[in-house]
Amino acid sequence: MKLLVLYVILFVFIVGCTSGAGEKAINYNFKQGLAEMKFSFLSNAPPEKIYPDSAFTMVLEIENQMAYDATNLDISILGLDEKYFRLAETEQHLDLLAGRSLTLPAGEKQFIEFTGQSGQLFQNAEEYPAPYFVHATYISALDFTDTLCINPSFYTVYDAGCKVQDRKTYSGQGAPLAVMELEEIIHPHRGLELRLKLQNRGRGKVHFINLERAQLGSQEMNCEFQNTADNPRSIELRMEQQEATLICRTFLRDQRSYTTTAAVSFNYDYEVRQEHTLRLVK
Repeated sequence: MKLLVLYVILFVFIVGCTSGAGEKAINYNFKQGLAEMKFSFLSNAPPEKIYPDSAFTMVLEIENQMAYDATNLDISILGLDEKYFRLAETEQHLDLLAGRSLTLPAGEKQFIEFTGQSGQLFQNAEEYPAPYFVHATYISALDFTDTLCINPSFYTVYDAGCKVQDRKTYSGQGAPLAVMELEEIIHPHRGLELRLKLQNRGRGKVHFINLERAQLGSQEMNCEFQNTADNPRSIELRMEQQEATLICRTFLRDQRSYTTTAAVSFNYDYEVRQEHTLRLVK
């Protein structure tokens, strides 16, 4: 009888722990904070020391730690002097690397190989350190969603419904590009303006940001990037100015304050360069 009671208690404990862990996994939001692609070489691939006239292999591990898929990845090895290090191929391509999700919590990981052959050291040299770059480009996405208090009244900030926050800040949405701040402005005659400030917080560079959709509840918003010339829904970022402001406007039909969801989606292209060194030794 005591043994049966012990089994029952153990079963209840296991079920309770399992259901709690499952609920935590289901409720976890991957689209938060800063996350980006990770590039690293496996241990001894390439070797710490490479000898003259010898073959070597470089195995690059690529991890998508973002909450979004990365597509059209081009990975290159740049900057090696072929007199000392000759690679069979210097560029490889991946169509897709899946991001973090409930079905893939760690994100997808891939390994790519670059094989090479070393040359001879120059006369009387004991060692030749050869700096080079891992260069990668890819396309990814960014989703921003938040619940806002909207008050159509230009003069009344609070009407016993919900309280408007004129300015909200964020820590990121699970990518190197992030919406860092949202400003809510009510104009006379129930006009709403939302200003989203985007910033590249990763180690690489954003070239283009494209707006895909912008909605307030089920209502489409009219949006444009600030300081754009041709296409207001797309902006090219300068290398030294990795931020942009998106301005969205819409007309409010309700009379009193209410809460609703603002949802804005983007795609962008990204470039990363990491410096490494190969050592040719006698």
